[in-house]
Amino acid sequence: MDRDGPDAARRDAELERGRYLSRRAVAQEQLAQIKEHKDQADLAKLENRREGERIQQSSQLYQLEIQREKEKEQEKKVEFQRQHHEYVAEQKIFKAEQKQKEDKDDDRIKAYIKGKEMMADLTREKDAETNRMIQKHKDKAFDHLTAQMNEKIKIEDDRLARGAAQVEVEYQMQNKEKEMKKKGCY
Repeated sequence: MDRDGPDAARRDAELERGRYLSRRAVAQEQLAQIKEHKDQADLAKLENRREGERIQQSSQLYQLEIQREKEKEQEKKVEFQRQHHEYVAEQKIFKAEQKQKEDKDDDRIKAYIKGKEMMADLTREKDAETNRMIQKHKDKAFDHLTAQMNEKIKIEDDRLARGAAQVEVEYQMQNKEKEMKKKGCY
């Protein structure tokens, strides 16, 4: 009976330990399931956010495309109006010239020609002034660039001169050391 007592206690302890390990395993499995569910929920949230961003980006691209189409249409409209005004202007000039021919009004033709010549002179003067200004700017830029290059060359020459002087000083010091050694040896 004494032997049954400790064996029974040992068996009870082992049974209790087995139940404890079983409960612990169940708890760990539940924790793992909870973590897996949380990870899946986080992954679903991330995917939803990414999908939302993709939808927003697609919407923005669509709006941008619509805006570009509107701008193209507006450009076409402006170009059409420009061509129309140009055509109307050309028609006016043509009618004016026809009227001048029909009227054979020499004075008006001469005034027209004189006006054209004045415009051409003004245009030539304007072009000449523009060319002078461009040349002036070119000359100024060239002078500035030349001054910068000269400054860089001067700096480089100064650096080389300092380097040469340093080499000369070192060479003289080495020669003096050699002479001192020679004197010291003999």
